[in-house]
Amino acid sequence: MSQPCTSNITQQNELNQMNTRLTELAETETTVTVYCVYNDNRMGGFGEVQLPLRFYQAHQHLLFQVHPGANDTQGQYVFVRYQRGDVFVHRMMIKWYLGSKACDGFQVHHKNGECTNNALTNVMLVTAKENSSARGTSRSTFKSVVGVKGE
Repeated sequence: MSQPCTSNITQQNELNQMNTRLTELAETETTVTVYCVYNDNRMGGFGEVQLPLRFYQAHQHLLFQVHPGANDTQGQYVFVRYQRGDVFVHRMMIKWYLGSKACDGFQVHHKNGECTNNALTNVMLVTAKENSSARGTSRSTFKSVVGVKGE
């Protein structure tokens, strides 16, 4: 077995630190249900999304919308029109809680597969490789993959 690359270990340590911080924040953060519009010609009406209360209060002036997935395997992501265009809320939220560079090199994963559930208890940062593996496996298998060091 080959030795893991130092940059991979550093990246995994950084990822673990940020996910630990998210877990700590989740213990103190209330989740609220927000009704938002569907941004799709095939659907009408409103959808329910879960958001951390403080994040919602800071951004309630924005119009939260549900964006349908590109295909049947992708969920319906929540986005807002923000500054230069559409921004996915799960990425915006992580940057708001952890700092502007938190998502650089990482992806945000919804633990239970529900992309409209953006509660801090349901999101975590993962590598692109971990996230693409998760799409082809069950959620429970994915949980065992995240956080593995140097394997």
